[in-house]
Amino acid sequence: YLESGLSVLVQCEKLLVEHLARVMAVRSGKKYRKVEIAAAEPSGPPDPMRGGNRRSLLIEALQQAVTEAIDGQIVVVPHLDLLAGGSDATLTSEARDLTDLLYERSGCIILGFTDPSLTVPDVLAKRFAVRVSMDILPRAITTPASGKTGVKIGTTLVTREEVALFAGFDADRLYQNVAGMNAVRLRNGIRFAYHKHRETPDTTFETLLDELRLFKASTSADAFAVPDTTFDDIGGYAEVKAELQAAIEIVNGSDRIPEDERAHLVPRGFIFYGPPGTGKTLFAKAVAAAMGGNILVVSGPEITDKYVGESERKVRDIFAQARNNAPAVVVFDEFDAIAAQRTGRDDGGSRAGNAIVAQLLTELDGFRPATPVLIIGTTNRIDLIDKALLRPSRFREIGIGLPRLEARRQIAASHAKRSTYDDLSPALLDRLAEATDGMNGDEIGNIFRQARRDELLGSGERPDAYTFGTLVGKILATRQELDIQTARRTVRPADDERLPRRNPGRPDDPAAPRGTTGGPGRR
Repeated sequence: YLESGLSVLVQCEKLLVEHLARVMAVRSGKKYRKVEIAAAEPSGPPDPMRGGNRRSLLIEALQQAVTEAIDGQIVVVPHLDLLAGGSDATLTSEARDLTDLLYERSGCIILGFTDPSLTVPDVLAKRFAVRVSMDILPRAITTPASGKTGVKIGTTLVTREEVALFAGFDADRLYQNVAGMNAVRLRNGIRFAYHKHRETPDTTFETLLDELRLFKASTSADAFAVPDTTFDDIGGYAEVKAELQAAIEIVNGSDRIPEDERAHLVPRGFIFYGPPGTGKTLFAKAVAAAMGGNILVVSGPEITDKYVGESERKVRDIFAQARNNAPAVVVFDEFDAIAAQRTGRDDGGSRAGNAIVAQLLTELDGFRPATPVLIIGTTNRIDLIDKALLRPSRFREIGIGLPRLEARRQIAASHAKRSTYDDLSPALLDRLAEATDGMNGDEIGNIFRQARRDELLGSGERPDAYTFGTLVGKILATRQELDIQTARRTVRPADDERLPRRNPGRPDDPAAPRGTTGGPGRR
């Protein structure tokens, strides 16, 4: 494009700009001029009316470079987004002057760079004839020195010493785990892993993949984490596990699936719906662990922002970070808070909600199989989710309800082992499974957590069947009390007398009938 005399706007991460700017300009075969502060440094005392900050100096340098550019010369702008960032509705005076200047010199060839996390006014972006996005690594490249084509990224960006250290090195598997990283970040990660394990005996390729996962999580702008939950840690739900494991097999590139068909079969994401406490987030962590990736849990309400356009920007940033950390799983907790059905109302809240849903749809439709990313939404109210998101080609619905008898037994056994009570008899586990009918997994786990706390901070005696029975009874009594209070808030006053009362004979109970005996000497 540059050879043809066309202006190019490149969207890539800032780490790449210093490496790409000069190489692109040189390979075009044209003379070029890079916008630098040194080109605009004044000879004399600073002018207080102009200002002396770096941004002002860069803008002056750009104006000077564009004005003095000769025919056929390329003006390289490494940080166009920092000079004229923002939306069309919030153009700064500098951005307006800069836009006017660039359009006045429409024959000047501009090579500009912007970061995916920053926006450039559309009116300025349209000044460029071509826009190029560099968001993921290519699977193979042409080497500039030899001109050889089809050279794998895992071969060109890894040294012989590094390949020799990590036994069983696989270039194809490496690409599946680093496709979303830029080349500079990938080299930093591999150098870190090599330095850490160069004296470690029997280092394998799996060690390299584990270190890259940790490196991506620790250097990510968002709070990505390495999951520590597997499907074996979750009791029951065999059907849910089977469906998720089949999806993971597609995402990870199973040999049983032809590569040309994989793109059509890769799922975009799932919506886990069901009552609270049933393990929806745990399943998401297990999915990330099975993918060999990282996980980011985002609360739905955290996305919403009072400023126009900020909510959509947050969504774009989250998806961009997910691609950079691929393979990755992004969990939107309380998904209904940002994905509710769109309405035709013209109030500000409705417009903002509609814009978030539209941005989610755009990001989901822009996924690429080369960057394995799964989006999981969790909700207790799937009836509120926008219908466009519930299309099978976008989100697949998976219900995670209250555990059945066998699932409750497995959940109890899992929590018993975690609480050092793995010596409980099968008969006691069976009784616990029967007694916890209607409870979710978190409530079952709380029985064992409370028993362990009482043992460590109380009597010091290991709990027996009576102890566990007492704890189950307390949970059931608390739930019954909450149900009664909820019912009292929802019924009509005339119906209130039909609700069950707690200890109606207690003297301090306002519901106690007049004339009843509440204690010795009391009427």
